[in-house]
Amino acid sequence: MLFPGIRLSIIRAFFGDLSQRTRQVCFSENIVAHLDAAVNRPSRGKEAQTSVRILFEETGFSLTKREVISKQGLPICSNYGRHAGGNWEVAGYAGMFRGVKIRKYFYFLNNRFVFGEIRLGKGSDGFYRDASDTGYQNTFEIAHQKLCESIVLRYQVNIPGCCEGFCITDQEGNSIVFSSDGQYTWARFWQSGSSEVKKSH
Repeated sequence: MLFPGIRLSIIRAFFGDLSQRTRQVCFSENIVAHLDAAVNRPSRGKEAQTSVRILFEETGFSLTKREVISKQGLPICSNYGRHAGGNWEVAGYAGMFRGVKIRKYFYFLNNRFVFGEIRLGKGSDGFYRDASDTGYQNTFEIAHQKLCESIVLRYQVNIPGCCEGFCITDQEGNSIVFSSDGQYTWARFWQSGSSEVKKSH
């Protein structure tokens, strides 16, 4: 176990440009393309309102990179980009959900956390050992359903057929967009009430 002072020194190395501090990129696509996917709600998605404040991985929006990384630890990957005069950075983390590997991405706009994404999937990118393995295919379907149900339960909303896609919005205007294309499933947590996010689109 690292001493607190040593751990803090290591974490501080990531408070600058994350893309220059980690060797692995989280994804090859443009950061803005990922953000647009959260803004553009799924066409078949159902809408619901919640009185529960939306958080991403128990993390509230508008925190700085320093605050988020201090809480989450060192990211395994990062991306950097600019759009409409704004500086975007992504810190990525690995995790497990119902036996399926997932990725968790924290998006920062001008050093503030504004968008979070959970992605689970199957294929050749390491989410599954073998995309043709029927057992793993079934595990993906179960994880997809459980992820959908866990979000609906946490935010106390009633969405029949929620696994087809939905958008939940809280009283502050923050939202969760849940969608899938059969190969990947995304749960995207967006600070839609942020004027900075709106101005960047």
